[in-house]
Amino acid sequence: MHFFASCNILMITVYASSWVGVSILKIDPESMILLRRRKIFDLGISWGSVALMFSALTAFLTEIFINNLSRFLSNKRLFIITQTISSITLLVLYNTDDFYSVFLTLPLCGIAFGTFNTVPELIADEIEAQISTVTPKGVFKQMLKMTLFFAEVTMFFGIPFLFLLTPEVNEILASLIIAGVSGLISVILGVYS
Repeated sequence: MHFFASCNILMITVYASSWVGVSILKIDPESMILLRRRKIFDLGISWGSVALMFSALTAFLTEIFINNLSRFLSNKRLFIITQTISSITLLVLYNTDDFYSVFLTLPLCGIAFGTFNTVPELIADEIEAQISTVTPKGVFKQMLKMTLFFAEVTMFFGIPFLFLLTPEVNEILASLIIAGVSGLISVILGVYS
């Protein structure tokens, strides 16, 4: 569950600003022959960065209010709900070309970022408290770090290598799908775990 959630978050952080230039403003970075097209693409990157700033703000606020949210929902349900919202909005963004949708999608992903940064450790603490006599203290948090590491290796080396092998694939749009599907896989695993 954590591995696929990590893949979701990592793909968003790497490709989010480029999505604005490519999928929303419909500018192909490969065909930057004209200076005007380059300026439009750079403008898309800038607006994507502004949307990521709002995403960071919502992640920060989510992390502040996570304890209040945990009173209404279990940590696992909170994680599943935020990952579902993030994944669905990413997949919807793939099918839309509305510029303003980015300013809805990325802040909603920020909520998933905030829960991703805090909730898995809270869940690990809950599990560790339940079976403290069987496992040494801190094993589950180490497992979270390992899954994050393997997700980083997969997303920063494996996926770009696949993109190199398939140059006809638009890696920016493909990364959007990979992020959304990874998040949904995380949700499915969370529901059945």
